Amino acid sequence: MWDAIFQMFSLIIALAFVLFLAYYVTRWVAGARYRRGAASNVKVIEGAGLGAHTSVQLVQAGEKFILIGVTRERITFLAEIPKEQISVNETDIPAIPFEKYLKSYRAKLKGEENGVEETAEEERA
Repeated sequence: MWDAIFQMFSLIIALAFVLFLAYYVTRWVAGARYRRGAASNVKVIEGAGLGAHTSVQLVQAGEKFILIGVTRERITFLAEIPKEQISVNETDIPAIPFEKYLKSYRAKLKGEENGVEETAEEERA
């Protein structure tokens, strides 16, 4: 009987170790991927879907803005857009921390009046 309990306990410990290892390896791989992309000089500024597997993407490569068409089979250069014609306004949309958004959503579910709009106004103040 003690042998069966010991085997069950060791199986639980081994499973916990595998889950722990999988969690940290996944975080390590994701972190390495993020660090590699963060130093990149190529950024997708905006995209618009045109159909079932087609889109137009505005890409910033260094100081140039390039418009490309993307399909399943190929990527096609469409045009180079002058920087003066591009409006990239990252400050127009107020950033709401996820924690505040979640709290306001929970409050809405409970029937309270404070919502995301009020939270965004508090952030600006």
